[in-house]
Amino acid sequence: MWKRTFRRGICFLISSTKMYKSLLPVVLSVVLVLAAACSSEDSNDNPVETITLETAVTHAIDSVVIPSYRELVKEEESYYSRLSDAEYASLTQSQLEAICKSFLHARSRYECTEAFFFGADAHFYVDADINQWPLDVIRCRQLLSSNAPLEDMSDWDASIVGWHGIEYVLFRNGSPRKVADITEREWKYLQTLSRNLRLRCLQLLCGWDKDAPQIYRDLLTAARLEYTSPHGNDYRTYMLAAYTPLQNFSAMLIGDHGLMGLSDEIADTKLGRPYNNNDANYIESPYSYQSVNDLVYNVKSIRNLWSALKPYVSTVSADKAKEVDTAIDNLETALKLIKSPFAQHIRDAEVSAAIEKSEALSKILDETNELVTKIKQ
Repeated sequence: MWKRTFRRGICFLISSTKMYKSLLPVVLSVVLVLAAACSSEDSNDNPVETITLETAVTHAIDSVVIPSYRELVKEEESYYSRLSDAEYASLTQSQLEAICKSFLHARSRYECTEAFFFGADAHFYVDADINQWPLDVIRCRQLLSSNAPLEDMSDWDASIVGWHGIEYVLFRNGSPRKVADITEREWKYLQTLSRNLRLRCLQLLCGWDKDAPQIYRDLLTAARLEYTSPHGNDYRTYMLAAYTPLQNFSAMLIGDHGLMGLSDEIADTKLGRPYNNNDANYIESPYSYQSVNDLVYNVKSIRNLWSALKPYVSTVSADKAKEVDTAIDNLETALKLIKSPFAQHIRDAEVSAAIEKSEALSKILDETNELVTKIKQ
């Protein structure tokens, strides 16, 4: 409002000088005074802030990690609600397709968290429990063909639970299965896996977010699943207090559960193992044909976390920050060139090119960490 009034005042004074040239010295004096006042106000409204390593790390948690887990839980709750509302005896194809679509939305949100598996995920082995692949199809079929109870999965091997067990029931050849092809035991298996998946996603959110809804905490307590840090608080508070800014930065940038850990996994495992061993069975999301999309979402996860750390790195070396940007762009572009379904294209040249781009990203991330470490030590 003050600035708008100021602009109007200047317009009036200037128009007045056209009529009263004798007032020009007065007008100029007033303009200079008002301009100085405006400049002072701008300075107070927008103070210059110094970007520190601590603020960058805190920003990464507050603007990327916690919001990403909130979005994951939102989509996973939507999927779980659709599944819970459906009855096997009256299940329609349209219901199943809506469940499949909701599942893929939740799955994509999870893939967008893989660059920050430090903290709650690492401490509670969440990914190890719900995201092992490839699915052990033989063991899965043995369970489904047996008379073993399906309500309690506490004794099940991690190779038949989580995202890919659910995917196996819902999809074949990239499409939702026909309702008539899904057995009642498969449906019960699906429900049990989905209940556990929900709880493990809630564990991630409650582990990081002190403001997570109490109902989620109550569900975890009832299931005897921990969600607090070793200090008994949330992982945001814990990590910022237990580790130095440099330790947190390095964990985010080059840790096994951070950016470089994920880029290494893409190069060595997600792409490298099927490509180098010519093993079409060793791929993620083979039943929904989402293997390549999973990787693209992984890069989005990398990009999101890096975007919070980048402002600090730019103060150290704008060139190095730009190199990281370019490496991320190159990897994303290379991944999008891989043909789908991935199982039928594991030996394509595009896969080899994407492996090289992922390795290049790991290299530049390592160099960036070395640069920052030299400055901060």
